[in-house]
Amino acid sequence: MGMFGNAINNAVNDAAAKQQEMQMLLRGKNSEQQAVIKFFYGASGGCLSSSGMTVQQYEEKVRAKIAALNTKQMALRKLGIDEDEVQEIAPVTFEGYVFNDKVENLVARASSNRWVSSEYMITWLFFGEREVFIYQYSFSMTSDSKKENTMQYFYQDVTNFTASSETYQKMVAEPAGGCKGGTEYMQASANADEFKIVVPGDTLRCSMTPTDSTDAAIRGMRNKLREMKNR
Repeated sequence: MGMFGNAINNAVNDAAAKQQEMQMLLRGKNSEQQAVIKFFYGASGGCLSSSGMTVQQYEEKVRAKIAALNTKQMALRKLGIDEDEVQEIAPVTFEGYVFNDKVENLVARASSNRWVSSEYMITWLFFGEREVFIYQYSFSMTSDSKKENTMQYFYQDVTNFTASSETYQKMVAEPAGGCKGGTEYMQASANADEFKIVVPGDTLRCSMTPTDSTDAAIRGMRNKLREMKNR
């Protein structure tokens, strides 16, 4: 058969396995979750179909889900704090898609160097006189799964506030070309930005979409940390 024939067989087998995996995930999901799952598996229906979801449409669904939440009030309520009591510096929020290797989420290419995933995370940080209070909320776009976490650290216990860019190896669906809706599945390097709170023996990771305001917020947090440690 030769190397070319083996490569074709492997591609066919991989595609069949991914399609079977997709069908398993579709079970028991509502219509919107099913549409999202099909988007990540490249099941667009081909050139003559209007049923396939685009990246823009997917991101609009994510934004709509975020807009329906009031995560700041959720954070204050879950942490049991009054915002007036945590005004050492203005509250800071980070948000972005989750790409962590420990999370079995789905990933798709949004552009040549930008990616989206099936899980989204929002983090709020509030700065008290002696402690930083942290709230994280993450949700899945392919199921009803969601997660809330709260933490608080004394400034003296925080080693550093830092930002980094990580690369994760993910299996993604790429269009194979033509009007039959063909899809190839391949390993890709997805780049993701993260904010980290480093404490002895642990690091809290927060998904982040970097902007000028996030850069300024991180500088302000580092300045506050130095100030508190020098008291």
